Amino acid sequence: MSLTEQTTRVIDYRQDNAAGSLLPKSAVLSSSNWSNIHLTLYQQPKFDIAEHHHTMHVIALALPCPSAEQDCNLSGDRWLEGKRCKATRNIGDIAIIPVNTSHRCN
Repeated sequence: MSLTEQTTRVIDYRQDNAAGSLLPKSAVLSSSNWSNIHLTLYQQPKFDIAEHHHTMHVIALALPCPSAEQDCNLSGDRWLEGKRCKATRNIGDIAIIPVNTSHRCN
């Protein structure tokens, strides 16, 4: 087992509150009893998420800010398989993270 496998956390959305330990705030909405697909809506402040991978493909959609007082700057850094890149997501943009891809972002 490599060091990456030992330290990378696993998010399995078939489990209740799968990403809860990695995110600052709980989900606003979450699907249940759907077959082979899961939908979760999060509204998070700025944060860093620890290295992790998902047990299924993930599609993340950038939605408009829920309130005018929030800072909704969607730029930061993203690491996929240990490679860092600058990321800017505009409202309506999507990010696709393939299953078992080591990932972290801020």
